Amino acid sequence: MKKTIPILLSLVMLLNLLCACGTSEPPLITDVAAKCLTAELTTNPPTVATQDATPVLDFGLNMLKQSAGAENATYSPLSAYLALALAADGASGQTKAQFEQLLGGDQQQYDSLSRNLINRLTQTDGSTKVEIANSVWIQQDFPANGDYLQNAVDYFDADIFTADLPTNATCEAINQWVSDKTNGEIPKMMEKNANTNAVMLLLNALYFDGKWETPFPSGATGHRDFYTGSGQTIPCDFMADDEHTRLYFAEDGMDGVILSYDCGRYAMMAIRPTTGDLNDLLQMLDAQAIRSALENAQETDLLLRIPKFSFDTGMELNQMLQDMGLTEAFGAQADFSALTDGKNEAYISEVVQKVKIDVAEDGTRAAAATKIELAEKAACIEPPQEVCFDHPFVYCILDTETAAPLFLGTVTNPAA
Repeated sequence: MKKTIPILLSLVMLLNLLCACGTSEPPLITDVAAKCLTAELTTNPPTVATQDATPVLDFGLNMLKQSAGAENATYSPLSAYLALALAADGASGQTKAQFEQLLGGDQQQYDSLSRNLINRLTQTDGSTKVEIANSVWIQQDFPANGDYLQNAVDYFDADIFTADLPTNATCEAINQWVSDKTNGEIPKMMEKNANTNAVMLLLNALYFDGKWETPFPSGATGHRDFYTGSGQTIPCDFMADDEHTRLYFAEDGMDGVILSYDCGRYAMMAIRPTTGDLNDLLQMLDAQAIRSALENAQETDLLLRIPKFSFDTGMELNQMLQDMGLTEAFGAQADFSALTDGKNEAYISEVVQKVKIDVAEDGTRAAAATKIELAEKAACIEPPQEVCFDHPFVYCILDTETAAPLFLGTVTNPAA
């Protein structure tokens, strides 16, 4: 028999909200209308087999292709994948089938992959830091399915909270949770309160901080022109290195470099088209091409020039996900009955992602957060892109063992 956990609201200090339910760390926000339920669930993290991250890589490349033509498209495929997998666990029927198609497997496969990646990707050496966090925020009177919440804890290490979601206090608490988990890089995930019909919010937060194995000499950075796809010429600061060998690859229609971080595991791959333009490159990129580049790259003497860039973005992903085949989840036809012991009361009203990334001479700092809002169906409204990177290129910060893409994007205007 499925378990149902009754959700009751209580006014508590943040000590009972954000600190894994019972630690002695001081509260960061007071008078927050929320309660942590994680301690009410016994954590039973499953033992899962080692897996590669091809489904996440395929998903991320699909996102990038959907944004062809956008300026400096910047995403965290990993963050979005984990949040969507958390949502998919509450889906049934055709809605679940579309999630499975999007995520590249059935629930056991994407849950196990999520658990495996959370375990592996956060185990780093050197100065590299990778932090991954998930949370579920439940409207106080919403009868959440206990099996769903247990699965969220076991497979996603999720913090579980109950709150009056549409209030300023809950908005502040969620923003504080995301800020804490991203080391302050994303201080304001929610620009406004949750919708009045919101029944659940699903959050993923991801933080990456890595120093280059071979830093770029700061004194070598200088101005060069970057040529955009539209023919503009933009002066930018280009990092330069003429003194060290770098991992270089050349594949059909593309070449690039792999810049390792000092942990020896993570790297940034920069890929430029050798025929055609950025859109042609995006169309030929797939998981096999990424893996081939990782396997075939060779230490090569290069005159390397690559722009510094720093992007801070926020975007709604509703339409992109529907264009990728997830249509059922966004309207009255949505089936999230596994959230509530068979009651089919919710649909996805909003998927939002914020990403911040800074690539400089010493390394990379990046963070992302993804929020999925599920709303009550009764109020459902149908939803009406020498080795010199001086042209638009693709970048990917990834784990070289699993090919899991933490961050993926295009640089079309590094001065933006």
